Amino acid sequence: MLSAVASKDNVHQAKITFGANTNFFKNVVRQHWEGRLTTQLDKTKSKYVAAEIESHLARINPHVDKLDYEIFCVPNIIAHSKHITREELQDYLKTVESLAVGYSSTLGRDLTSLALIGLTTKARNSTSAERYYHSLTGYVQGKVTRYESVIDRRRRRLYGMSMLLQREQKGLLRFFKKKRIQVLSRKIESGIKDIEGLTMKLQTYSNVSVSMRERASAPATPPAPSLPGLPPKKD
Repeated sequence: MLSAVASKDNVHQAKITFGANTNFFKNVVRQHWEGRLTTQLDKTKSKYVAAEIESHLARINPHVDKLDYEIFCVPNIIAHSKHITREELQDYLKTVESLAVGYSSTLGRDLTSLALIGLTTKARNSTSAERYYHSLTGYVQGKVTRYESVIDRRRRRLYGMSMLLQREQKGLLRFFKKKRIQVLSRKIESGIKDIEGLTMKLQTYSNVSVSMRERASAPATPPAPSLPGLPPKKD
């Protein structure tokens, strides 16, 4: 893992060096993992793995640093694909994509790339990747449950203060309780804002939970066209 981090520093330096010609750098990266396809896999397997990876990149790129992912993660995926079927590879890639959705929403883009480098290094099949998926979905669902509980308590407290305010405002001595009424009003306004903020956080985690489940259960997509340099599939 330390070597991966050191290599990552080198990659960032290379990005600066090749900043004036990023297309050149992207082509070098792509040629690197395309070369692994033809050297590590047999001809038949290299074609469908290439198609699956191409579709996978289109789905995962919005959530990761594209170059980092292709440099560090794609070679790992190619290595793992040697030992699993196409269906298992599709399940594996869907799980990785689902984790990318969750990580990017909770950790941010940069940390997501680091997390997926570790994930694709350690998790070599869909079963091992699913352990990380269940861990993250458990964390996200825990956040949802916690925010729902806090919001419920705050709403009940706010309801009690609202009832008290109404009684104070209707009482015969309301003019002598002006300060108390003002304090209650400010507390209610503050409570409403707190609930609005908590509700936004709840919605964020709820959306993450739904998006992860949808990505993990999505049907396999049709394979993308063959990559340049690889022979087209013959019927």
